[in-house]
Amino acid sequence: MLAERRKIEAHNRQMRYMYDHPERFTPGKDERQQTQSGSAANRSQPIRSDTNRTPPAAGSDQHRPEQPVVPQGFKTSLLDILACPENLTPLHLATEREIDSVRDRIHQGTLRYWSGTTVTDSFDGLLIRVDGKIAYMIQRGVPIMLIDKAVILDDTVGKPAPEAHRKK
Repeated sequence: MLAERRKIEAHNRQMRYMYDHPERFTPGKDERQQTQSGSAANRSQPIRSDTNRTPPAAGSDQHRPEQPVVPQGFKTSLLDILACPENLTPLHLATEREIDSVRDRIHQGTLRYWSGTTVTDSFDGLLIRVDGKIAYMIQRGVPIMLIDKAVILDDTVGKPAPEAHRKK
């Protein structure tokens, strides 16, 4: 339990560093101005935090972890206070690969909400629980933190039981 808590704290420190130093993880000023002054279609696209980075050269052993996708309008300071409403564990922003995987599963019709209905909604970003089993959509910069609207990423997750994770 202590080791898991230390991992969570290390993750939170890493995320805080990323948001304390956004110039290292977000597009430059000129790119932001282009995105903000673009058409309505451009404004609905999330700002990709890795757009100013070049991929490693072919055959390079260098491996960089993927950066989270910060949807336009989402306040990253919320990550310090947001938690899964079901079990109160921390959440992190999804990477581009995670978002693409979820969109593929939505297109295939295999992704469900915790309420049991099939996911058909579009989204700009995702907040994923630390165990990777549940995600919450971010639409127009607003996280949808309803248990019934939680997206099931791992089919082995059971029914939500928020009362089991609250102090009595």
